[in-house]
Amino acid sequence: SSPYQLIILGGGLAGCLLFASTKKRFPHWNVLLCEKSHKLCGDHTWSFHASDLPPALEELVLPLVSQKWPAYEVRFPKLKRTLHSAYASIRSQDLAAKIEDLVDANFKVLKNTKVLGFDLHSVQTENE
Repeated sequence: SSPYQLIILGGGLAGCLLFASTKKRFPHWNVLLCEKSHKLCGDHTWSFHASDLPPALEELVLPLVSQKWPAYEVRFPKLKRTLHSAYASIRSQDLAAKIEDLVDANFKVLKNTKVLGFDLHSVQTENE
């Protein structure tokens, strides 16, 4: 059997959210996150409206937010409008730092790791 209950391939937004969610719900599991790049999350900013986030995910996602606004302004050449709807962004470097803080003996991250193959019991990497 595998020493891992979960192996996540890819350290982008989805992989990092899965890593964080699993750590919160199953902190005793052994989890491995493999990322082919030298850093997690790339160079992105993910933004969303408060209404985009289902209430069940708020507890997971909101602590990862880099910046939050209670309203925002939209401008066009002849039109300006303030929308009174919460808006938030997650910067990749902030998310990566928060994921790195979750790493421990059970939750591991391998960066700069190319996955050559995997099955239900193992993962083969170029580094092995």
